[in-house]
Amino acid sequence: PEWALRCKAPVGCGCPLDPIIGTPESSLEGYRNKCEFSIGHNTEGEVEVGFVLKVTGDMHQIVDSAQDIPHVPPVMKRLCTVVKDCVKASPFPVFDRRRDVKTGVWRVVMCRTSANGSMLVLVQTASFPEEKREEFTKPLVDALLAADLGVSS
Repeated sequence: PEWALRCKAPVGCGCPLDPIIGTPESSLEGYRNKCEFSIGHNTEGEVEVGFVLKVTGDMHQIVDSAQDIPHVPPVMKRLCTVVKDCVKASPFPVFDRRRDVKTGVWRVVMCRTSANGSMLVLVQTASFPEEKREEFTKPLVDALLAADLGVSS
């Protein structure tokens, strides 16, 4: 529109744009306050909690560690380790996303930190019998509380 040209807005944009303000180098490490981590297996077939590295043709996901990812804060890296240890010790298997398989329980862990140091943790699972809920949740909650991650309930 003509009014956009008068205010020197870029073509296709209805308003002027200021220059991009970059993030200071000192703030790049661990800047995320919300992350979602997949629970799966790494290239060696071991349990891993991190980011999807590859999805194969049959929809199998290869998950790699978040430990060396610069934008993930240290407290979330510790959370990944705690959850991985829980999954390894659990009688419940990792959810298998392959086509025509879709079995298992452990799927995803999402976390969000706040400025006061607290952390919200949400664990996504596949459905399982209600009578197994305590067997699943108690060891996980106990481990999260014991790890001093800022999780309070």
